Amino acid sequence: MKFDRTDTVDGLPIARVREFLRMVRGSMSDKFQIDDVVEFFALDQPAAERLLAEMLRRRLAKRSRKRASGFRDPDVPLHEIGSAGSSLCAALFLPAISRATADRLVTGLLERTQAAAAARQDHLVEVTGLAIFGSYRTEASQLHDVDVLWDYRRLPELDHRAFTERAFEMFARDRRHPRRIGDEGQWPFAKLKRFLVAHSRYIRLHWLNDAKVIKTPVRVVYQLPQGRLTPPYECTAGDFAEAVAGDRAMTMKELRRRLFG
Repeated sequence: MKFDRTDTVDGLPIARVREFLRMVRGSMSDKFQIDDVVEFFALDQPAAERLLAEMLRRRLAKRSRKRASGFRDPDVPLHEIGSAGSSLCAALFLPAISRATADRLVTGLLERTQAAAAARQDHLVEVTGLAIFGSYRTEASQLHDVDVLWDYRRLPELDHRAFTERAFEMFARDRRHPRRIGDEGQWPFAKLKRFLVAHSRYIRLHWLNDAKVIKTPVRVVYQLPQGRLTPPYECTAGDFAEAVAGDRAMTMKELRRRLFG
């Protein structure tokens, strides 16, 4: 789903609504109440209710089935990001690129993935699979991005302790500064992603937790153990997640439920 940067939602710039939904997605609960709309957009109650109604109508948000335990008012309905809202969170509002340019981006991504595999001990982590979906798989001559479902893991030969020690060493060697707890241990994964994207704003790497909302087939172009020699094939996003991750193919919602009940 594509969005126009000039679009509005009940009179508000769609980019501002995207900012709100990204905030919700990044929260521990990944849900919100009407008071959150009031506070974020600095609206009065009636205006916030009109905005929420429009977000529901356009499937940017949807009513949650969960109880509002842990929220300020447990009797106020909960809402969460809708199907169109997930697409809006990923929208970049970039100018369109040609099919030839997109082809070069995919080729470069595969080359960097192969290079990372050749230097896997330096990265401490490795890509287990890449699957392309979205507009790149259509016949469109103009594209707005290249959507790639991907999975990665720490090197199997490194136990948790060895990986953590080397990750902290990498973090210090790269002169990074922690901004939140756990940054050091996550740096190898973040660094690998930066290397693969190579500063391109058009390559969109999606975590496996997005697999459950991808309804169209994906085209697998990289998968261990064959790596770049993998014969491209099509399958569902769920089958791809199961093939490359197995038990690790856990959505963020499942992870939150396991951790926090």
